[in-house]
Amino acid sequence: MITSSCVEELIGSKVWQLLKNDQKEWDMDIVGNIFNESDQQSISSVPFSVRKVKDNWIWVLDPKFRFSVKSVYTCLRGELETVHNSDVCRVWNSIWNMNIPLGIINFMWRLLSGYLPTYDALASKHVSINALCRVVSNPNVTDWVCSWMGRCKKEESELISMVCWRIWLNINDMVRNGKSSSVDNVINSAGVQLFQWQRARGKVAGHKDDEMERDSGAVAWKKPEAGWFKVNVDAAVFEREGGAGLGCVVRDDEGMIIQARHANISGNFYPRTAEIMGIREALSWLKGWRNIIIESDALEVIMDIRNAKAQDGDLLIDDCVFLAKQFPNLVFDYVRRSANQVAHCLAHNARFLSGHQEWFSDFPDFLTSVTVSNISQ
Repeated sequence: MITSSCVEELIGSKVWQLLKNDQKEWDMDIVGNIFNESDQQSISSVPFSVRKVKDNWIWVLDPKFRFSVKSVYTCLRGELETVHNSDVCRVWNSIWNMNIPLGIINFMWRLLSGYLPTYDALASKHVSINALCRVVSNPNVTDWVCSWMGRCKKEESELISMVCWRIWLNINDMVRNGKSSSVDNVINSAGVQLFQWQRARGKVAGHKDDEMERDSGAVAWKKPEAGWFKVNVDAAVFEREGGAGLGCVVRDDEGMIIQARHANISGNFYPRTAEIMGIREALSWLKGWRNIIIESDALEVIMDIRNAKAQDGDLLIDDCVFLAKQFPNLVFDYVRRSANQVAHCLAHNARFLSGHQEWFSDFPDFLTSVTVSNISQ
């Protein structure tokens, strides 16, 4: 909504008159002379397409700019939060309301209640077992579960519960069969299992008929197959500064950084818009490459790009699809934030950057340190 006072001489003027000649860019000198600071921020936040498209109406009350009764209802009633009367009630309700397999909910109930057959639990009942079974030995495991269950978001609690379950399976496999998996494999298997289960149950927003990649929902970064490159992309919105940071890093099948880029763009953006613009920037930057996997922790964005036909009229999604057609062997995949730390770090380090910065060698310490700790074998 424009709040600047109307200038009588400008009545009937067109929007294109605010653009630089033959450029898809706002002429901020003209904009600054006509509009107040708040309106200047709003105008500079309007993205341009890389294609020639017709103007159309958008619904500003929805992050995807599409009208829905739900968005009107949400706007009218505001965001209401349910407050539980006690921490104990909140923890138990959190367990039974999690969107995870029923068997794992039962596992968490047993873990919280102290009913799992750990070495200490069996010993307390005078059950004599081999000392090799003493893998889990924490008498305060109940307090530990309550500590994170009470403060984590629902999605985080679901993932941690899945990790606990996979750890338990790994422990049993180690005790009974002498086999064990690496930490990264245990964590990734938990994330992938949760993501696939929720998609099958329709608990993940998006399109159920879309086939996601085998490792979708991974928790730790994993090297691509030989001959492929992974491009991690992320965005960060800086509300105070009135801008957004975009981060992009390219790594080969050995996990080595090939090149990296981050940029700062001015404007007040929805997080979803910034994420799409980050992917669009990466596609524009990497023209001519092949065998690329684009990874992002923005699930809805990835699914919308993969199902562009269902997002009719979404300007930025259509841009990404248009640019993607120029690449042979290009895959869009969703990973969790923990598997996207390098791009996340790049995006946040663009807070006070002017324009963009690229690296093809001599990568900064903040980037290499995160990369080393982020690699999964």
